[in-house]
Amino acid sequence: MINYFFQTNPTKQPRALNRLVIGAVLAVIFLLGIALTLLVTKATAQCPTVGFHGQTQGGSNFNLPTTMACDDPWIRLKANTVWSGGNPQFITPGYSVDVTMVNSQTGNYIELEEQNMGVWYNTGGVAPNNPWTFDAWEVSPSAIHTIRFCETITSSTNMTYTITDVNSGVAIASGTWNASDGICDVVVIPAGTLTGLASYSGNGLFYNPPTAYGDEGYAQFDPAIAGPGTHTITYSWDDQNGCSGTATETITVTNSNDATITAVGNLCENSSSITLNAATSGGTWSGTSVSGSSFDPASAGVGTHIVTYTVGSGSCSDSDTETIVVDAIPDATITSVSTLCTSDPAITLNAATPGGTWSGTGVSGTSFDPSVAGNGTHTITYTVTSGGCTNSDTENIVVVSNPDATINPVSNLCQSDAPVTLSAATAGGIWSGTGISGTTFDPAVAGGGTHIITYTVGSGSCSDSDTVSIVINDPNVSLSSTPENCGAGDGTATATPSGGASPFSYNWSDGQTTQTASVLIAGNYSITITDNSGCTDTASVIVNGTGGPAVLIAATDVSCNGNADGTATATPSGGTTPYTYLWTGGQTTAAASGLSGGTYYITVTDAGGCPTIDSVTVNEATTINLTATTTDENCGATDGTAIVSVTGGTSPYSYLWSDGQTTATANGLSGGNYTVTVTDNNNCTDTASATVNSLGGPSVTTSTNDVTCNGGNDGSSALITSGGATPYSYTWSDGQTDATATGLAAGNYTVTVSDANSCTYTTSISISEPAPVTFTLTNDTSICTGNAVTLTATGGVSYLWSTNDTVSFITVSPASTTTYSVTVSDSSGCLANGSVTVSVTTQNISLAGDNSICSGGNATITANGGTSYLWDTGDTATSITVNPSANMTYYVTATNACGTVSDSFAVAVNPLPAADAGNDITIGEGETIQLSASGGTDYSWSPSADLSCVNCQNPFATPTETTSYILSVTDANGCTATDTITITITIDITQKVIYVPNIFSPNADGFNDELFVRGSGIAFMEFIIYDRWGEKVFETSDKAIGWEGTLRGKPMNSAVFVYVLTGEFNNGNEIDEKGSITLIR
Repeated sequence: MINYFFQTNPTKQPRALNRLVIGAVLAVIFLLGIALTLLVTKATAQCPTVGFHGQTQGGSNFNLPTTMACDDPWIRLKANTVWSGGNPQFITPGYSVDVTMVNSQTGNYIELEEQNMGVWYNTGGVAPNNPWTFDAWEVSPSAIHTIRFCETITSSTNMTYTITDVNSGVAIASGTWNASDGICDVVVIPAGTLTGLASYSGNGLFYNPPTAYGDEGYAQFDPAIAGPGTHTITYSWDDQNGCSGTATETITVTNSNDATITAVGNLCENSSSITLNAATSGGTWSGTSVSGSSFDPASAGVGTHIVTYTVGSGSCSDSDTETIVVDAIPDATITSVSTLCTSDPAITLNAATPGGTWSGTGVSGTSFDPSVAGNGTHTITYTVTSGGCTNSDTENIVVVSNPDATINPVSNLCQSDAPVTLSAATAGGIWSGTGISGTTFDPAVAGGGTHIITYTVGSGSCSDSDTVSIVINDPNVSLSSTPENCGAGDGTATATPSGGASPFSYNWSDGQTTQTASVLIAGNYSITITDNSGCTDTASVIVNGTGGPAVLIAATDVSCNGNADGTATATPSGGTTPYTYLWTGGQTTAAASGLSGGTYYITVTDAGGCPTIDSVTVNEATTINLTATTTDENCGATDGTAIVSVTGGTSPYSYLWSDGQTTATANGLSGGNYTVTVTDNNNCTDTASATVNSLGGPSVTTSTNDVTCNGGNDGSSALITSGGATPYSYTWSDGQTDATATGLAAGNYTVTVSDANSCTYTTSISISEPAPVTFTLTNDTSICTGNAVTLTATGGVSYLWSTNDTVSFITVSPASTTTYSVTVSDSSGCLANGSVTVSVTTQNISLAGDNSICSGGNATITANGGTSYLWDTGDTATSITVNPSANMTYYVTATNACGTVSDSFAVAVNPLPAADAGNDITIGEGETIQLSASGGTDYSWSPSADLSCVNCQNPFATPTETTSYILSVTDANGCTATDTITITITIDITQKVIYVPNIFSPNADGFNDELFVRGSGIAFMEFIIYDRWGEKVFETSDKAIGWEGTLRGKPMNSAVFVYVLTGEFNNGNEIDEKGSITLIR
């Protein structure tokens, strides 16, 4: 609270004008009857005692701490400046004013005003020297304050005035008022004028200026911004009266965050994830394969990895790094070992990585002894460690006993003996040698002689083998003969054996048993010899007669296998003709015919009785063999095939199928039996048969039931299916899938039937419907209210009206337009519907329109219910548009077929609201003024530039240039009017006023959403904002451009930021400001 003393000269009962607040808009008007000089006495200046302390947000004081942690919350610093006069120097909202007139005249009055509040008190007729008290308890300290001096009585004496702060003795304003009749003088005290200046300095501070009387403002010390170290905070006071003082406090900020990482040591690549730890928890870990506070060596891989840990933020942060080595898992893979025998020597075991430990049966060090392990499968384990990482592997070693390959003896064999099975002491081995197949020895394959057979069992060193000699006795006999001398019976035949085992025995075909058969006549003789082992051989020899003819025989082979059309022709020479012939089979001519395949002998005897015997072979063709295969006919599609394959006979071949096709494959066959005849190059034939099966599809018979009534859907169709393979499936064109389709409307439908072999049959059916029921019905009609009309339906058998009448006609008299429906049925019970609308014309008229308008507006009124209209305005249209200047009632007469009726419609005219934007005003550059609107319920301002809101009644305006704002006011009736206020901006280039807010809330609520540099007289500037890590978040050189609390277009979180403001005022003075800004979301 500030006290001002006003005193007249000459001195007359001085009175105090008390409790005036710097910044309140006041007007004190003295209507003086005489010339007065107004003096304001100046109190003795008082200087404060300066100090500061801590203060909670709730207002409780505390001593400042000497030590704070870096991440402690900020603390509030509050000045405890003490005035000897007991009053602090700053402003406060709310005050009262006591004014006592000195030497006043009757008719004087005082008028007290404040910005945005208008005249608070205005009166006339005050008795001289009476005190006058004003009370106003809601004064805004940020307002502009005005003191006005006026006089209505002519005076030649000028009045001087001085307004002084009683507490500090600082002169706020002074001047001389030139007295004259009806002239006023005005003193303006800027908003927020202070009589002293408090400031704080030191790191980590930002200052909140005073906002109320008794409030010196406060500072905030943030240890996070100050950073670790010892910080000196200084509070200073300076006023305009030469008073000053300082106070200092020291706070040491310590960093409680210790990022020292707990050592991890080496890890193996197959180790599980580990949890990383540090001295202070809650920080952030980073590095390869780090997730949260875990490190995964498997993901990181073999090698050296750097892990970083950071705890805290900004200047309160600490970080550390740790090297983690991930070692590879050694390769323990064991070199495989072949099967061993118990008799094998010990072997050395090997693995991919040497130096490990072996374990298992038969293991000693790095050796494995099969004789110690014994028979069986033995699992050997190898474990190796490298770099602290361990791995292991296992290997199965098979140890078997030494096998015995001793072959069981085999007796001597004849080449004609059946194959024999070989055996040995240990089975399962491999036999080798001539005539061997598996475990079988075939003497016929081996042939005569001695054969070495080998048997091997086991493998590698654990194996055994044996050999045996098998003797195959194969006696052979060769024959020689001496001819009979022309029938003398003195021929001989001698057998000469070879091979086999002697001695031999002989058995001739004529019964002789000696090696040489004698006294033989010309002819063919055979012999069987047997060696000592019982093996035999057989041969034959011809004994010719001497002097007999020589014979040459030619033969033709049998043409086709099984035929008897071979021939043999003997051509004799020598001897004495004529010759006689005797063939095997009894033919007695030189040429034998009709022979089957085989060997034929002929005896040719000449006229002297000397015979000659010879033979010839007639060959037989190979048999033609036919194999026929088929593919079935598919669902009657005639797509079966038959294929014949030929072996034997003589290629090329020709083909003839029973359906006439002439290729090896007969195509396009339907189901049935087919034969094919194949002829080879010798014209030999064979015939085969083939059967093509038919996968026949289904066949379908349909029956239908037509729709009963036109437009119905009670038709149906049933299918009877036969043939093909069950089960059957059905697909109707309307989507049904049963053998019987129901609910069918008239129309054509298709159905496809598929059997189990996917053979299909598709057919169509048609559903018919009868003609629709036809009838005649009365047309729509109109009647007047109270009249009746008869409605008639004809053409049906029965009727049902919506009135429940069942006759063909009804008489109705509706009160309003009504639609009547009727259902008509024919002799089949089929139905048809119809309706008749009876329109009822009334003599009523209805009016609608604008029953309330704003002054100057138009109203539209519309009539309904007539066919013609006549308004009292003379208009004949359905609607009229009127522009009444006052409340008005309009009349209309409507005529229709049923008569005439009249009605009226009242239009109320509402006055426009009294829009008031206030008087034009002049403010300084950078100043803010609150606009005040009145006259309505809704308000809108334009332009929106430099306004705190556009759709509010009393926005704050901070224009940077002279601006006219248009106010649009709407009242409760929706009527709108406008008014204009012009704010003129004055610039005082001698001033150097600049201010940066220290807190703002960009939350899109329309208030305090953008931070600007405020001030006047600025020639140029550079404004930069940094976050607590020193990153630039905003920069501008134009004070009309504000920060919206974003970085690169994205909103920033609540935090404290630091700004640097440099530049120059118009008068050349330098701008160099630093401070902090709190962003609140």
